Amino acid sequence: MAKVIIHLAPVGIMSVAAFGRPDVVLPVIKSTLPEYENACTFYSDYKGSEAAEEAFDLTNNPSRQEERERIYGRKRSVSTGDVIEIDDEKYACMSMGWAKL
Repeated sequence: MAKVIIHLAPVGIMSVAAFGRPDVVLPVIKSTLPEYENACTFYSDYKGSEAAEEAFDLTNNPSRQEERERIYGRKRSVSTGDVIEIDDEKYACMSMGWAKL
């Protein structure tokens, strides 16, 4: 099982990440990671970007609301600019897919 940690970005980073190119956005995400909120830790049967996608689905899929509240509470959904850490590897949520940090 993979250890998954959801790191929620500060509001300013989310707006930069939503419209920026990865070569510009990723250094900003890396440099501001200490400001991110450590929102949740859980375990997944998936690895790598598939585990990141599982975290995204858990927080965004309305059919998983009960599971979401049990594991994640009522925090905001994972979105562009957030970081998912899987077994010490970090993945940034981009406007399309994931970028490994």
